[in-house]
This record gives sequence, structure tokens and C-alpha cells, in this order.
Amino acid sequence: MKLRELILLDNAKYLADKRLPITVTRMRYSRANETVPPHTHEFAELTIVAKGKITHFHDGKEDKLHAGDFFIIHPGAVHAYEGASRDILLYNLLFDPHILIPALVSARLPLLAEIYPGDDKHSADVLGRLSKSALRSATTILDLIGHENARQRKTNAPALAHLFAAAIAELSSTYVPPDSHRNESALFKVCTFIDANLTEPLTISLLAQAAGMSPRTLQRLFNDLFGTDPSIYIQHMRTARAEALLASTDQKLAAIAANCGFHDASHMSKTFKRLRGVTPGEIRRRANNCGKSSVGQKGQGSQQGQT
Repeated sequence: MKLRELILLDNAKYLADKRLPITVTRMRYSRANETVPPHTHEFAELTIVAKGKITHFHDGKEDKLHAGDFFIIHPGAVHAYEGASRDILLYNLLFDPHILIPALVSARLPLLAEIYPGDDKHSADVLGRLSKSALRSATTILDLIGHENARQRKTNAPALAHLFAAAIAELSSTYVPPDSHRNESALFKVCTFIDANLTEPLTISLLAQAAGMSPRTLQRLFNDLFGTDPSIYIQHMRTARAEALLASTDQKLAAIAANCGFHDASHMSKTFKRLRGVTPGEIRRRANNCGKSSVGQKGQGSQQGQT
């Protein structure tokens, strides 16, 4: 769907639909630098820039958007686009902010205040920027929602609700609350930077540059907010990613170490021992044993069913 077609969408039919009103559209421009004039919607629209660049106008302001940026337009708000790059790709998650999704509300994610603002007036400012990996995850979920939309079955409401909650959870990881202190907002951006660059050498100086503050200030604020030093935080992030790969893949330890930013397998093993109290090999053995146990239980159940 092209951007101009969205303006022609039958809003009344969308909101009157008896199925759960959650829809995803993928929008491209037919040519570079095309514009979309000011318009409003009767539904809420969560937009993610998947590729390219575009300028978004709202509330008398303009935002230069890049891949990974996301924001929400609520019913009645006026906005417009112009200056899109030729490769622009936008995902629009359309939903009714008056219909609460229980699975999402129970999670109490910070982004909920933007999804369900009630009577509060929220601007369409950029709410965060997804890393490349998080962007892939988010758009995969949105594609699944689009697939459910295409099936056009009334029974797909539970699937849509859970996919919607999963998409919001993915976005919440990089959401920066508008009332956050400037320094805290900078630290959230640093965390996103760390997640996107775990395989690279990450020094305090490099992180301070990303945060726009001195290394001393970064370390102090990091300890105040997270209760740990940036270097320790990075080690935990690398260990968590390596643990997931150990449990879900057959990659060799050296390959996993390289994919997670460790110097080598020995460095990874020492870090695991210090932070987790176990070695990478032990974690893989536990995962393999759990998998064998699950298979064994299924096999026993199958045999019992046959007798």
C-alpha cells in the first residue's frame, strides 16, 4: 500500500468491524520526495520506519526520521509527510486505543501510557529508535499480524491480541519516556547502542561520546540508574546473548565468543564462571539434557497412548 492510499482508507468501516481492530499496512512511495498532505485518522497509528528516511510534520514541528524510529499518532491528530527517500518503507500498526488488550495491560510496560493515553494529550514525537536486530524482530511480528489480517477469520482475534502485545513489548525496550531527565534519556540510548554493537570493542570513551557526556559523568549516572558500572553491564549483555546461542544453536564456542564480543572462548569461559558460576560447556549440556528429557517424556506419553 502506498502512503496516499492510507488517506483513502475507510476509517468508519475499520472501527465498525466486529473483529479485533488491529491492522498492519506496509507503505512505500511511488517515487522519491513525494508528499502526503496534512490529514487525520479515526484510529491510532503506530508507525515504524523500516527503511530509508522521511520528514514527519506534527504539532507545528518536524522530525527527520530514520530506520528504526517509531512514534504514535492518536485519533484526530493532524500530521503529514514529505521528502521521503526512494527506499522508504513504513509499517503502520493501526489500532483502537479504547479497546484494551489484557495481555498487554497486565505487563505494565512503560509504553502503555502512549498506547492507551486516556484523556491525556500526547504528541507524535519519536518515542525511540530500534536497533537493527530489534527492528527485524518488530517487523517480523508486524508481518505476522498482516498475515492474520489477510486470513480474515473472526477466530484470529486471540492471535492478533498476542501479536500486538509482542510488538509493543519489543518497542518498549527502547522507549524513552517524554518526561525522562535528559541524562536518563541519554543512558537509554547508550543501552540501545550497546545492544546493537556487542561484537565491537566498547570503551567508556566511546559510550560517553554516544551519550554526549564525559566518561566520569557516564559512569556516575550509570551506577545511579542501573546500580552497576557500564563495563559490567556490557559483560552481562554479552553473557546473556552467548547463553541464548549456547542453548539454541550448535555453534562452536569460538564462534559464539566472536559473535558476542568476547576476545576468545577462554575469555568467554572466564566471564561465565565469574558472572554465572558455570562454564559455557555446562550451560550447553544442561540445555541438551533438557531437550532430551522433553523428547523422552513425549515418547513415553506416545507409548502409553498406544497400549
